[in-house]
Amino acid sequence: MTRLTIAQMFDLSGQVALVTGAAQGIGQAIALRLAEAGAAVIAAGHNEAGLAATRAEIEGAGGRCETVSGDVCNNADLDAFVAKAVSAFGGIDILVNAVGGMHPFTPALQLDEEVFDATMARNLRSAFALSKRAAAKMVEAGKSGRIVNVASIAGLRPDPILAGYNASKAALISLTHSLGNEFAPLGINVNAIAPGPIRTPHIAPVLDVPEIAQIIASRTPLGRAGDPDDIAMAALFLASKAAGHMVGAVLVVDGGMSRT
Repeated sequence: MTRLTIAQMFDLSGQVALVTGAAQGIGQAIALRLAEAGAAVIAAGHNEAGLAATRAEIEGAGGRCETVSGDVCNNADLDAFVAKAVSAFGGIDILVNAVGGMHPFTPALQLDEEVFDATMARNLRSAFALSKRAAAKMVEAGKSGRIVNVASIAGLRPDPILAGYNASKAALISLTHSLGNEFAPLGINVNAIAPGPIRTPHIAPVLDVPEIAQIIASRTPLGRAGDPDDIAMAALFLASKAAGHMVGAVLVVDGGMSRT
């Protein structure tokens, strides 16, 4: 086997990456890092203004990006995401299922089944449905590929009064194992990232509550919540040649919180 240089291992030139949730937060940070590594990016999500901002930043740095708006819980929109990658850049090599969301903190006895179902659809079903579509395109084109799922440490160690969210992320981790086993013989590596608390636009107001900030600082060896770019760098690693022998792995990025 030819020994690659560090620069070659992380060079994504000529590859096409489809990133969901790319309008802000973790998904946006991942889209920016993959573009910086040379990938052409399809930024997908429902916030058109945020997607436009992602595209402007990528193109301003000399990269290539197209956007596609839609709902990850809608099969027709998922078909459109993949079709956009094919029409704009000729295919798809990397899929990052970064979209996701928490339901409000609610005791299980008061958690509506409809809220539970919606959380599972957004965090789990969408990742399965889009992975299936992207992998089919990779196989059809005779390409190897990478799929990266953004899970959570809540899928490994449940958070209080978040039963639906915890279940969705635990199931996403199990899905990563299953798809990893099935897709590896096809040349497609499937892995996951399990972030701890990350300072995204949605979560930052919660993290800024003094009592919450103190709890996170006391329970995290690094003493702070993470930033979206902490997750983006992990995604870049899993999308790169450097992670070529990783299948069904869960990369925990939480400042040590789940180890305390």
